[in-house]
Amino acid sequence: MSAPSLLLVSCFGPGGGGQVTYGDFDSVMIEPVATRFGAAGASSAVTEQVALHFRNGLRTAFGKRLKLVGTPGPRTMRVRALVSDGDPTGVLMHHANPAGRMQGAVGPALPTLVMARLSAEMLDAEGHRLATVGPKAISSIPQLDASTDWLVVRTFCETTAEALTNRIAAAPVAP
Repeated sequence: MSAPSLLLVSCFGPGGGGQVTYGDFDSVMIEPVATRFGAAGASSAVTEQVALHFRNGLRTAFGKRLKLVGTPGPRTMRVRALVSDGDPTGVLMHHANPAGRMQGAVGPALPTLVMARLSAEMLDAEGHRLATVGPKAISSIPQLDASTDWLVVRTFCETTAEALTNRIAAAPVAP
């Protein structure tokens, strides 16, 4: 199954105009990762595990560039992330402290994983959207099957987060 690559939908500087650069910010706040799955049978334990890996990946990737904070200030970039199956009728859940203890082969988690897509948006302190990226489907992991190790899923989440940070500075100004 072919999945869309990480897509940059829009990109604006602070306040809604201009080029986005990390120099415009002195800190970043990663908001609790949200999950939304409308499909019957989606495992909440699996979605929370993916939320944990995505949150940790975002914290690591953005933490290399900006100071991580818990409260936004005037020069704070905010990052919102979503793990979803794309169904807008699913219940939206925010995971401030997602738990995750799954390791080894993904096994029975596979049906939920193949539905999962990662996306995120960056906002300035006033809530103006700076950039929107995604979705990045976990099903795009080569040879994803029940024997795939959770380490591969974690690495996928971390790589997606790192790609997101790299896109901001290189993003063109939207027309």
